[in-house]
Amino acid sequence: MSSWGSIYTMRKIEALKSVKSINGLADLLGFKASALGYILFKLPDTQKYKSFTIPKRSGGRRSISAPVPHLMLLQKKISILLNDCLSEIEGKLSSPAHGFKPGRSIFTNAARHRGRRYVLNLDLKDFFPSIHFGRIAGYFEKSRDFGLDPKTARILANILCHKSSLPQGAPSSPVVSNLLARMLDIHLARLAKKNRLTYTRYADDLTFSTNLQVFPEAVAKRVSEHAWELGPELISTIGSCGFSINDLKTRMLYRSSRQEVTGLVVNDKVSVPVEYRRWVRAAVSRLVKTGAYYKPVPKEFIGPLPAIPNAGSLDHLEGCLSHVYSAHRFQRSQLALGRALHHAPVELHSDEHVYRRFLFYTKFYVPEKPVIVCEGETDSIYIASAISALGDHYPILINATLKPGEQNRFNVRFAKHSSIAGRLLELNGGTDALKNFCRIYVDQTKKFKSGLPSRPAIVIVDNDKAGRDVVSYAQGIAKNQGLPLVSDLNYVFIRPNLYVIRIKSPANEPNFVIEQLFPDQLLNTKLGSKVLTLSNQKVGDNEYGKMYFAKHVVPNADPNDFSGFTPLLDALVEVISDFASRVQVQPTAKKA
Repeated sequence: MSSWGSIYTMRKIEALKSVKSINGLADLLGFKASALGYILFKLPDTQKYKSFTIPKRSGGRRSISAPVPHLMLLQKKISILLNDCLSEIEGKLSSPAHGFKPGRSIFTNAARHRGRRYVLNLDLKDFFPSIHFGRIAGYFEKSRDFGLDPKTARILANILCHKSSLPQGAPSSPVVSNLLARMLDIHLARLAKKNRLTYTRYADDLTFSTNLQVFPEAVAKRVSEHAWELGPELISTIGSCGFSINDLKTRMLYRSSRQEVTGLVVNDKVSVPVEYRRWVRAAVSRLVKTGAYYKPVPKEFIGPLPAIPNAGSLDHLEGCLSHVYSAHRFQRSQLALGRALHHAPVELHSDEHVYRRFLFYTKFYVPEKPVIVCEGETDSIYIASAISALGDHYPILINATLKPGEQNRFNVRFAKHSSIAGRLLELNGGTDALKNFCRIYVDQTKKFKSGLPSRPAIVIVDNDKAGRDVVSYAQGIAKNQGLPLVSDLNYVFIRPNLYVIRIKSPANEPNFVIEQLFPDQLLNTKLGSKVLTLSNQKVGDNEYGKMYFAKHVVPNADPNDFSGFTPLLDALVEVISDFASRVQVQPTAKKA
């Protein structure tokens, strides 16, 4: 038994050990036995996966095999089960693996090697393909952690493999790779400890580091000033665990030069390389000025340069910005010195300003559809439900021929409320923040030179004091822009494409919130003995709040219960038509 793999009470593993048939496995997974049998015995192998390639950072293409939906669902269920099993195996003791594990990331992996004299990076060759059917079946059958029935082990291997090996693209492959690489981690952790090294693994990337004056020769030996060869003990350990080393990717990095681990600089703090950050800034600047940006040619690229610049997608650039943002967030968590993540500073970092500019441009200035901004998540649910219920009368807002859940059913998009939206866009819930949103958005759009906005951005507020303050603020901006204010309109327009709609009360009540558009019988719905409260304060023992109402009561409402939303939906249609008369719709940047 390993030092960090003691077995405690393994309920999930014991349940898996008790499985002796397909029916038993299906029951354990909560999957229909007939569906499992169909995938195993009737669905042709050629129809189980869709294969495609994606570009590698160093040039070339990486093969991806994505399972078809019903196989993906099955693999997701197995992944959940095996992750629970892995947690039971590891218990409370720490594993050196950081890839595909909850609470861990490339940042936690890199942080273990921060500020070291030596950092050794090496890569396992053909990591996923080397984990083949025989290894997987043998592991589940013969390892002392599992010891499954041979038939069950083979069924699992059959589900988990494609073309007899672990496919890149299957949701179950990450946890399976961690299970089969666990013995490698145990042996390499022992080797590292014996030689006063720190060891971690992120998928197929292995890293050793130390502050020793001389790097231990059991792991790597200097043969000339900048040439190193791996130690025989390290090579034999990796080979005995069924893996091999990609010699082309072995690197020893010194404190006097830049040290990187899983693409992050670790000399001092864990950070994104400065070249990466500069390129992201330049790409966003080009995007908002010209409507497009181009991916750089990697310095490791081998082959002729492309004749036509490689135009980048919005999804790719957003992923790059999210990566830089995550690095800053991780740095703040490290400053908390082990305590819970402290509040982010009020002032945005310069990289966060770049991310903010990108989000305002792509989500609100050139959105693919008119975008609706609400005070909170519940308001978005109410309005979306109303559009669905009354869709036959509002073809401009929804394609009523499509079923709920189908892609592109709505012809509008709702701005999401999240931690990123709260910090960068002021969309952190509540009406007061919407004033800042309007102010910052108008200021940001002055820097956008790529052409006219494509669709309207529509802010919706309650008809209460806070909502009226937002409307008054919007009217002030519009007045400063020299725009005429028409009192009988249902909206305020602000250049370039921003609208503010105040929900109107049927009886001109001075304080009217969106929930009051529902009939009293729906608002009086009881959940057991609990009644709805519209207060933003803490929910009492005999009450339920607006979020529960939005997610559990509103979806079951009768279409007639949404008749009160008709004036609001009419206002949305009016705004979309008004914007179409003001500006010619421009094509948006290409999506991936």
